[in-house]
Amino acid sequence: MASNQVAKKTEQQIHWIHCNVCFIMYMRKERSLYLLACHHIVCENCKQDYVPKSSPKLQICTCPLCFKLSKFSEINNSMPKILKDLFHPEPWKDGLNNFQIMMFQSKHRQRYLDYLDAKFAKIQEHRKHITQLKRQAEATGRLAEEIKDERRHLENRVRLIQEQRRMSDDNNKNCSY
Repeated sequence: MASNQVAKKTEQQIHWIHCNVCFIMYMRKERSLYLLACHHIVCENCKQDYVPKSSPKLQICTCPLCFKLSKFSEINNSMPKILKDLFHPEPWKDGLNNFQIMMFQSKHRQRYLDYLDAKFAKIQEHRKHITQLKRQAEATGRLAEEIKDERRHLENRVRLIQEQRRMSDDNNKNCSY
């Protein structure tokens, strides 16, 4: 039970760590994430197009967000302590520079929340559009039913007219003999 609570708390504490380009979450462990010297975070896929082709072994890339040439470090337990401290879940307990760490984390949390807000707004927009399309489909369905009814009515009228014409033709044939 206690280990489950620790795992849940740890998950909540790292929930804000994400790629600032594609917004993949660190906790999913789908890709490695990198902290750039400019303090942006990018995943390996988003970083690879910005690593200079001439020196891929150097840990330098152009930031895809601010376009500064930056050193980078993979986010993991072996990263330098000064960088690792930026991800500390409770910096006040260890006497770290709370303000710098909290500002870093707050900036990334806000970036992720803004992303989620934009996604939510887009979902709402899509829902409105779907509702409009459903209404249009219902109206089209009603119109199609009205047209079918009108067609049946016209087909019946055509049959009646054809029947009347046959009877009239039959009467005319009978009269001409």
